[in-house]
Amino acid sequence: GLSVRRDARARQASDLLAWTQQHRDLWSESHRRPELARTLSPEADLVGRPITVAEEEYVNTIIVYFNAGWSLARRGKLVNLDTLAEDVRSFFVLPLPRTIWNRTKRGREPGFVQFVDRCLTDA
Repeated sequence: GLSVRRDARARQASDLLAWTQQHRDLWSESHRRPELARTLSPEADLVGRPITVAEEEYVNTIIVYFNAGWSLARRGKLVNLDTLAEDVRSFFVLPLPRTIWNRTKRGREPGFVQFVDRCLTDA
């Protein structure tokens, strides 16, 4: 029993480190690649300058990251659901992520879609 608990804690610590690294990598990507900076801009003009493939891929990667966080939070692992909801809300109120979300959410896990849409309704 003690060994199982120790292994579970070690796995949890490893998962937290991986989650933290992924978080850091995702958010610093927009600083390393200037073509992604508009993704986080509240003034992004999507009519004058349509969404690029690179921007769409980047936002979809972040959506997958949030989906993984939502799954972890639901299982009570590593991520606090309220904190995640704030992060989701602050990201998806931006024009570019919101547009990509609305265009791609039909193909995503229904429970996650409900979670994000509820976060946006509460905004």
